[in-house]
Amino acid sequence: MLADRDRGFDAIVVGEYVRPFSDNQFAHMLPLFDGYGVQVWFPEAGGPLQSDSPDLRALMAMLGAQSQREVLQARHQPHRDGRMH
Repeated sequence: MLADRDRGFDAIVVGEYVRPFSDNQFAHMLPLFDGYGVQVWFPEAGGPLQSDSPDLRALMAMLGAQSQREVLQARHQPHRDGRMH
């Protein structure tokens, strides 16, 4: 889909960072998006992300670690009936 120049979009707007990326996934995905001319927007960054920004790398490392922690916490929370996920 990204390789199709007639894909009908040129940006991805991420409304909540926790769901789309975890751990270091974003570091692997942003160069792919850049290569196809697709901008990625995050509210925490205030607009389109610039992959060469050291501030972005720091922000994404922090958000990725937070996301990974939330995923792990969710896996270990009991169901309503007391069983683990």
